[in-house]
Amino acid sequence: MALPSGSATIAPRVSINAARTSGDLDVVLVLGDADNNPLPDATNDDANPTTSDAQLIYTLPTTDTYVIAVTRFGVRDGVSSGTYELTLAVPLDGY
Repeated sequence: MALPSGSATIAPRVSINAARTSGDLDVVLVLGDADNNPLPDATNDDANPTTSDAQLIYTLPTTDTYVIAVTRFGVRDGVSSGTYELTLAVPLDGY
C-alpha cells in the first residue's frame, strides 16, 4: 500500500485517479486524514463499471494534511497485482 501525503493550503475539490499500468491490478483508493483515518465517502474501487481503475472526486473539509492510500481490491486477501499511475488534480475552478 502506498501512503503519499501532503498538505492542502486551501480546502479545494480534488480529483484523485489511480490507473493500472500493468498486470491485472484492481486498484482501490482511500483518502484519509493526517492520522490515516478514512474520510467519509472517500473510498473508491472502480471509477465506472467498465474499468478496475479507481477515481475519487472529493471536497477536502479543511486545510490540513491528507493521506492517499492505494491498494488492491481485497487488500491482503486480494489476488490481483501490477503497477499503477497516481494522479492528483485540482480543477481550475475548484469544482
